Amino acid sequence: MSDTIQSTALDVLGRARQPHQDWFDDNDAAINALLVKKNQLHEDCVDRFTAANKTAFFRSHRLVQQRMWEMQDAWMTYNAEEIQGYEDQNKWKNFFATTKAVNGPPVEGFAPLLSADGRTLLIEKMQILKRWAEHFTSVRNQPSTISDTVIDGLSETIRAVQ
Repeated sequence: MSDTIQSTALDVLGRARQPHQDWFDDNDAAINALLVKKNQLHEDCVDRFTAANKTAFFRSHRLVQQRMWEMQDAWMTYNAEEIQGYEDQNKWKNFFATTKAVNGPPVEGFAPLLSADGRTLLIEKMQILKRWAEHFTSVRNQPSTISDTVIDGLSETIRAVQ
């Protein structure tokens, strides 16, 4: 029953779109055309394996990979120039909106962290925050490894250099 409801909802509503842009969203038709040709050559290679079919498939595979890298590079360059233009013109609202559209929304949450003894994985927010507080307290409260005589001699060394 739940499979039927889920498949019907998927057919009617479609998949939810992500709020960020990806380089392949803008190049969807071109990518599909390249992949259709490559997949056809792969089917030919599997159905009737010959050296010519194998060569054609691998040539197509390299071409698809190269074109996709070129599309990605062009898309990234365009967006970088657009974002840089907004920064240069001090259009901060557009700058942040475009940056967010390209990168997606910020990731919420905390990454798990090991306890001080390294045996327990801390996953709750308060445990993680307490562990970070312990860590920074121990880092800040280290005794100095520099002797007082060296510190006293610094002023003489500075005068000698000047």
